[in-house]
Amino acid sequence: MLFSEPKRNDLMTACGGFLREEGDRVSVEFRGRRVYFCRLACYRAYLTDPERFMKGAIPHPLEEDDESASGSA
Repeated sequence: MLFSEPKRNDLMTACGGFLREEGDRVSVEFRGRRVYFCRLACYRAYLTDPERFMKGAIPHPLEEDDESASGSA
């Protein structure tokens, strides 16, 4: 298996991954669940159309913005 199974305390990312710690990641509440963003560029793409972004219809940026991905929405 390439990916480890999420643990109960893992945090879901918008790209479908999991974080072990919240740290200073940007996060939003989406359909009753806290979702974290690995980079600020993804958060900005999410803001353009949250439903489409979470369905994968809007690509996740591969490059980071000039700003850091810290804070909380």
